[in-house]
Amino acid sequence: MSENESWRAANAKLALVIPVLVAGIAVGQVSLDGWAADGLTVFCAAALIAVLLRIGLNARSGGGR
Repeated sequence: MSENESWRAANAKLALVIPVLVAGIAVGQVSLDGWAADGLTVFCAAALIAVLLRIGLNARSGGGR
């Protein structure tokens, strides 16, 4: 596997997590109440930001070529 393919594979695996995190935020806002909703929303939002930053940094460092 070449370096470009390994970067693409890593980004693809990270991208699979995005819908799960968005669904977690939605569940936290709609179905839960109180501290559980706040905790799930904060956790999923922080993880979503981290995943998006990682994908962006991988692309910027030349992995997305």
